[in-house]
Amino acid sequence: MSTQSVCLQLLGRRDTGRPFAAEMGVSRRGLTLLEVMVAMLLMALVLLGFLDTFIQSRRITEGSVMQMAAVTVVAGLVEQMKMLDYDTSMPAAETDSEQAARDAFPAAAAKAAPYIRVRLNQDQATWLQCANNIDASTFTAPTKAPASTSSLDQAKKNTIGPLALSSVSGAKSQALNLALWIWVDALTGNDVADAKCVTLVYAYDFNDGTRVRTVIKREVFVRTPFGTRRLN
Repeated sequence: MSTQSVCLQLLGRRDTGRPFAAEMGVSRRGLTLLEVMVAMLLMALVLLGFLDTFIQSRRITEGSVMQMAAVTVVAGLVEQMKMLDYDTSMPAAETDSEQAARDAFPAAAAKAAPYIRVRLNQDQATWLQCANNIDASTFTAPTKAPASTSSLDQAKKNTIGPLALSSVSGAKSQALNLALWIWVDALTGNDVADAKCVTLVYAYDFNDGTRVRTVIKREVFVRTPFGTRRLN
């Protein structure tokens, strides 16, 4: 007795000699070319949806990485400025003899006081030029983050970078290039005897797909001989 006969008996069917698939009522007709093409089209549409989601996720991630890197660098600079000597280093009014030889970033030899010396890591230090308005009677720094087209000629532009964000190299890798402007203004009135308001405006570019986007932000804090207070 054949295996097909045994299976049909177990299923309560009589063996008529026809193929097992026919006995079970299963069609042996294959797929037509049109059906295969329609199935491939539907699969391609689904895969394109996943690809677009992946691309959008990568763009958001890259923008977040650049923002976090810029915020981290600026926060480190602010914390150092809070610890510098109030009278002689915020800002330094005299020329530093080490600046031209040890400044890690472009236009190092052309920098002139007043500036603020900060360190980015154990190997790199830079002198940030600033607009020192301690003797001015009016507040001169921008009161909000400027637009990307705004002129910031009043304070000299400082460049920090390029700072590598990963070990990946090549045309697709992005490095942080930070532009920084600093104002040091005297606070007067309202029973304020001795205080300096430090304003930092920083900008950076990053690639968003085929477009280049520019981000400009601002940090403000107050220095006194006795402590530091951050302004929102």
